[in-house]
Amino acid sequence: MRMSAPQHTLRRLPRLRAPPRVLNNRVFPRSPWTAADGAAKSGFLARCVVSRRGAGGHPDAGTTRMSAPVAFRRTSTLAIVSLVSGLLGWSMLPFIGSLVAIVTGHLARSEIRRRPDAFEGDGLAVTGLVLGYAMVAMSILGLLFVFLVFGGVMAAIAAYA
Repeated sequence: MRMSAPQHTLRRLPRLRAPPRVLNNRVFPRSPWTAADGAAKSGFLARCVVSRRGAGGHPDAGTTRMSAPVAFRRTSTLAIVSLVSGLLGWSMLPFIGSLVAIVTGHLARSEIRRRPDAFEGDGLAVTGLVLGYAMVAMSILGLLFVFLVFGGVMAAIAAYA
């Protein structure tokens, strides 16, 4: 005797998860469902449902069935470039790295705002922007200090000479 359809046992988790994310007035809910075994699954396995027909040697017992695919977001390449350039601006490329970090950081943030369903990495872009702007500010203050100190010393020497 063949059973009509495999039964999938799912259980609802208690409400311990974070509330849904809201970005640009769009709600991205988090699923409260998990497989019956309660194991933590992520990525590909999170989209699978395990059939639990039980003992009795049913042909579908223990098989994995695919549910609807879940869209995932990529980290913006410009955000990564902004962060790396911001770090390089403080170490190997003091002024050029900072300018690249500022430009790519702004480009990355606009790209993420334009397509929030496809890209993530706003924190990386903001970190690159902060590092870039901080280095530019430190460079300007350093140049100002050098001109004021050496300009004052040169003026004092010229006055007494």
